[in-house]
Amino acid sequence: MKINPSNFMLAVGQSKQLSAEVNLQDGQINSNVSWASSDNTIASIDSNGKSNSFKRR
Repeated sequence: MKINPSNFMLAVGQSKQLSAEVNLQDGQINSNVSWASSDNTIASIDSNGKSNSFKRR
């Protein structure tokens, strides 16, 4: 699995678009992933990979 960008920081109120690719055993690439945040009070991510920062951790 490859996530782009692989490393980033957001200030409160900023957002960032993420993308992901999964390399399958048959050589094909699957970009159909499910995004989730472990704490939606700090940051959220929508079904298209757009992350939003709400407060500092």
